Amino acid sequence: MHAFHVSYTVDPEQVAAAVAALETEVATGKPAGFAVQVADDRPIRVPDRDPAGSWKAETVGAARVDPDRLARVRTLAAGWHAGAEAGLCALEAVAYVAGEPHSDQPACASPSLAAFIGTWSDRLSQDARDALILPLVPRLVGTRGSEALERRRVALVVDWLVRTHVPAWFRLAKLNVEADELANRPVVADVADLAAWFDHLKWARKRAAVANPTLRQTGTGVRAAAWDAAHQAAWAAIRDDLDAAGSRIFAAGWDAAYAAAYAAARAWGKAPLEPTRRALQESALALVERMIGTRETDLRELGSGGADPSSDAAAHPPVRHDAEAQA
Repeated sequence: MHAFHVSYTVDPEQVAAAVAALETEVATGKPAGFAVQVADDRPIRVPDRDPAGSWKAETVGAARVDPDRLARVRTLAAGWHAGAEAGLCALEAVAYVAGEPHSDQPACASPSLAAFIGTWSDRLSQDARDALILPLVPRLVGTRGSEALERRRVALVVDWLVRTHVPAWFRLAKLNVEADELANRPVVADVADLAAWFDHLKWARKRAAVANPTLRQTGTGVRAAAWDAAHQAAWAAIRDDLDAAGSRIFAAGWDAAYAAAYAAARAWGKAPLEPTRRALQESALALVERMIGTRETDLRELGSGGADPSSDAAAHPPVRHDAEAQA
């Protein structure tokens, strides 16, 4: 049994209600009195660090994919299951093909990747889940590594959110100068680097909200696009690390999330949102590929002054909105 704690992904309906209530409070001067309702989303369970601060020390270097078990996994279900005979979610499938006991906490998998993939998979349609997530199942086996490796993977997700996800919505809202300013900032190589983004993301959030309809007025279509499955997956992978890094960094993460939502609301009714959402989904898949491909040897090379592969332009292609990207 693996120790775990519970953290929740962002519920877009609650976020929109909270923003609307706060906007009313600012306009009227009367306390909003907004009460957060019970979340409908299932909790995302991620392995805990042990008291010494290191990841649980199972031996995962010898983790191998059982080809016979892999051949039996032809589809993925959503949510937790009592046993393999009842179905397998993405993380249960990882444990299954690795020959582990039935669990949605595979000991062989990276916790940040598990949080990302588990959240993303559960929030996709059946067809999308099998098309996008099923091929990734065997590749998660053996990805668990050191705490330093986990921090690097979390940093990749943070970098994607602030230098790819937010600028994509800003460009759709015709805030191109602001989008370029964020996209061209230095790579986020560690969660702590987000402290330097605090003022930039706070400004971006305010800029996107200027002369903008409220999230409540724009309806569920905007919220579903700006807070789609890939965005929720990214948030699930980084939320605990942002929280642990301190209030300033956690606030910067929230500013990035709200900036994207406000930019989507700004574009609402002027440009279709779905092509950008789909392009970001493809970008998120490339992000997962980079997370899987990041290994302990990469950290040693960085420590020796080697180049950071995530800083290459090819690793962060801009999200396009033209007809070719929408096809």
